Amino acid sequence: YGSWTNRKLVNLFLVYAKTVMERYKGKVKYWMTFNEVNHAIPKNDYASVLAFMSSGVEIDKYDNKEQATADIVYHMVLATSKTVLLGHSIDPDIKVSIMNAFIPIYPNTCNPLDVMESVKQSENDFFILDILCRGNYPQYQLNAYKDAGIVLPILPGDVEDMENGKIDYLAFSYYMSNVASSD
Repeated sequence: YGSWTNRKLVNLFLVYAKTVMERYKGKVKYWMTFNEVNHAIPKNDYASVLAFMSSGVEIDKYDNKEQATADIVYHMVLATSKTVLLGHSIDPDIKVSIMNAFIPIYPNTCNPLDVMESVKQSENDFFILDILCRGNYPQYQLNAYKDAGIVLPILPGDVEDMENGKIDYLAFSYYMSNVASSD
């Protein structure tokens, strides 16, 4: 299928989610759809292994890596939103979310250019949470996609599913922090 580049995985994931949520209804209260979902976005050449571990996609095989990455994130976010809705229909008492890898990026100096670079680098990690907590893509990410010529694979009903399928809690893993410099 091409893993999460293919929209078919959204419905296949929902079949899986329905199966396990019905099986463990009343036994499991907190569910996570994806672990470290933001690693699906490779930040450098070495991060493609993390992207593979997060999404199952060998991003280097795609001619348009940026479009493929946007499709992956879109489908994983949509699957999460739909899983929130599905999970609440199965058991209104459960909580559904994802896990984000939280690696704070601090400015290297107090130079405003370093501060802005740290914000820019952090946006790649936070925009997925913006979507899942607020129910829509943040404008800064839509602008970045537009500037890069990326078109999201939005179908009728997707916007409503994202608006209504917001996550119930925020989970993150923390390993380290990093610094950013405009140099």
